[in-house]
Amino acid sequence: IALHLAMVNCPKPIIAAVEGDALGGGFSLVEACDLAVGAESARFAIPEILDGLAPAMGLSGIFANLPKKQVMALGLLGQKLTAKEALSMGMLNAVVPKEDALGYALDMATGFEALSPTAVRFYKELCADMGMRDYENLLKMGQAMMISL
Repeated sequence: IALHLAMVNCPKPIIAAVEGDALGGGFSLVEACDLAVGAESARFAIPEILDGLAPAMGLSGIFANLPKKQVMALGLLGQKLTAKEALSMGMLNAVVPKEDALGYALDMATGFEALSPTAVRFYKELCADMGMRDYENLLKMGQAMMISL
């Protein structure tokens, strides 16, 4: 919980550069980032149910960002998404060749240098207030479920 909340409440933008598979907790971390770039070959899934667990922690943010039917398919079927599918669902900002993922993310980060740190922090706080403030409670519920399982 602490890591996710630290990411959401970080005053600076956090960018994920995904070059391999982001499964389970990895997918959850991508979701918690402000921006995300995925390599064409990357796959995304919350497959915990296939091992008898509920993907409760990762579900907290994913449910807030994706339509219910897509979240249900991801969680109940352990469905794997390609990078292009994750992009079309809004989980990624860009899909690039594998060798370009980190460079693309670094280029995005370079653009923040010219911005007011206060304006960026305020913008992130506004975004958090517009739907993510329940995030902590959802994470706590997910953690309790994982402990039970």
